[in-house]
Formats: sequence, C-alpha cells, structure tokens
Amino acid sequence: MEYEKFVDYLKSQLELDMCDQNVTAERTMINKLNQDRDVLALRNPDSCITPVVYLDDAYYCYQHGDSVVAISRDIAEGIRQTTPDVPDFTAAEAKEHLYCMVINAEDNAEWLSHSPHEQMQDLAVIAYYRLDDSATIRVTDEMCPYLKMTGEEVLENAHKNTNKQEYRLETLEDVLDRMIPYNIEEPSEMEEKAYVLTNQKNAFGAALITNPDVMDHAREVIGEDYYIAPSSIHETILVPKSMVDDPKELEDIIKSVNKSAVRREEQLSDHAYYYNSQDKKIEMAVKPEQEKSEYQRQSNDRDR
Repeated sequence: MEYEKFVDYLKSQLELDMCDQNVTAERTMINKLNQDRDVLALRNPDSCITPVVYLDDAYYCYQHGDSVVAISRDIAEGIRQTTPDVPDFTAAEAKEHLYCMVINAEDNAEWLSHSPHEQMQDLAVIAYYRLDDSATIRVTDEMCPYLKMTGEEVLENAHKNTNKQEYRLETLEDVLDRMIPYNIEEPSEMEEKAYVLTNQKNAFGAALITNPDVMDHAREVIGEDYYIAPSSIHETILVPKSMVDDPKELEDIIKSVNKSAVRREEQLSDHAYYYNSQDKKIEMAVKPEQEKSEYQRQSNDRDR
C-alpha cells in the first residue's frame, strides 16, 4: 500500500478505534525539534491535550509487516494508558513545572516566532512545562494566558527551576565506563580530561549552560577555561582549553558526530562554544569571520 493510501486508511481506523472518546484524526505538519513532521493529530473535544501519531514511524511499522488494524489498535491503547492528566494551568503551582530547554535557533525559527525565548549566540533558550517524567509541553505565546504569566515571567520561572536542578559533572571516561563496563582499552587523554555535563534525569540537560553557577563550578573542577561541545539537547561535553589547538577541528568532530550518531530532533548545534570565565560569557569558539575565511581558503584550494 502506498503512503497516501496508508494515511487515509490509518486515519479512518483510528477514528473507529477511538470512537468512545469522540476522537477525530486530523492530518497536519508539526514542528518537532529541528524538523517538521507529518502527523495525525487526535483531537478530543473534552481535552486540551492532543496526542499525535508520527506517520513516517507508523508507515515503517506497516512496511515491516504490521497490519493497519494492529497499528491503530496499538496506538489507541497506548494513548489510553499514557496520556497524562491535564494540569490546572491557572494554579500557582504552574510556576513550579517550568524549565529551560536549549535548542538551535535557526532550525526552529518559525516556532520561535510565536514562543517566549532568549537568544544565546546561535542557540535559543525556551521554556517547557513538565507534565510528568515522560511528558512535556513547549510553551508558546498562546499558552501564556493560561499560565497567567507573560512570556518574560515564564522564562524567569523556567530559569529559577532549572537553576535548582541537581546536575552531574563527570569525566568522559567515567561515562564511557558506565556505558561499556568491560572495556579493557586504556582511556585517551580526552576521555580523562573532558567532562560531560547533564542533569540527573539526563533530559534537556544542555540547558545547564544557562546557569552561571554551574559554569563557574565546572571551571573550578576543570582548572581552566573550556570549550563546550553540544553533544545533544540533553548534554554537553566540556573540553579544557589546553587540549584544543584549533577550535575549527573541534567543530569538525561535532559535525561528524551529529551526522552519524545523533538523531535529528536531538541535535543542538554544529558549532563549538567557549566559556570565558573572566567575562562569565559563553562565546562562539569559531567567529563567523573565521568560518568565512576557512570557506574561502577551501574554495581556493579546490580551484587550484
């Protein structure tokens, strides 16, 4: 069955399987971090939470042997079991559920145009509402009135809660040992001296770079200023300045890892950053004019 026919069939089947909840399935495009996704939005007139079905994922299951009926029933049952209770957005405790997330500004420009955010170099700091450990909602301008807050107040409370989060600052060696407990190879100098920074839940932990106290503590632990390699939206890798001869080479590594090992929706940036402890600022490791010069040099080399 071709993709478009599959979508029509799945839409009809889902509305049948969820008729007890008066659900209508509406096909639309939504912004998933760094990309737009083709989805079915399952709208229930009695709920302000709208689960979505990622159609490319569902079609993959169909192509690998699952029937449309089985896919639909699994989706319907999963939604019944996992959809969280709707919070009282007008309650004062709403402020306690807001946290920061750091995302790529350019790749999410359209979504940022109608959402509270702060610019941080080529990144954007946004707020999300944590429903529970597995469900979150990114805050848009439209949500602010329900929260009884302005966009500035949303971000202020998100920063307060993010700054209270417990965090982990571990050597890359320790992290890799936990992932590969029986690795007999000797750790490299990079693994011994670079540090991984994330929160205890390992969820949206890259936002810790917005906390000045965490940045200063990392400076004390590392013993010198450092470069920040954005491993993903969930964590960053802090590399001592003395270990980086050319930050452009660090960026090349970041780009390669993003391309080969990081899911598109979890990528943060292809750029490296530098923590200047004297000014207490995060800067671009490679300035735009340096990138332009490097591009021109490579072009000249190809023309020879």
